[in-house]
Amino acid sequence: MKIVNLDLKNTKQLNKLMPLYFNYESELTKLKIEEIFDQEKPEENELYLIDYFSRGINTLLLIDEADILGFISYNIDSDDVPGYANGYKGFGHIAEIYIDKIYRNKGYAKKLVQSVELIFEKSKINDIYLVDINQNENLWKSLNYINTGIIEPKENGIIFTKKLKISK
Repeated sequence: MKIVNLDLKNTKQLNKLMPLYFNYESELTKLKIEEIFDQEKPEENELYLIDYFSRGINTLLLIDEADILGFISYNIDSDDVPGYANGYKGFGHIAEIYIDKIYRNKGYAKKLVQSVELIFEKSKINDIYLVDINQNENLWKSLNYINTGIIEPKENGIIFTKKLKISK
């Protein structure tokens, strides 16, 4: 098992990520995949994926042999690449996290989150936030994130924050 950066020029990697991303969107929207993505137009779907993942965020993939088990997308909230909530400029932002249903409850989400936290720490980012729209409060609490009780209106999820311990 390894964690790698998404390479938007790697067509093979994108083609493996596509069904996982479709499942993510389907679970998120509660729509059938066919209602979101036209299965008859794989080229359009690939272009959508490239455009989506090149919007200024970074994405890590959790790979086991040849399979992609999950992904996490993150950025530093800024004017150029805003996160999903107002008032968090300069914070690390976990934009999305998804683990394929058959691989859940094995600690993989924690592994991805900890990898992103390490990246933020190395970048001297002290604070992280995320908007939990999937009611994963148990995951976030287990990783010491704090439920702010604030509902983010655009995403309609609860904002969680965490202060990192940056070594000086």
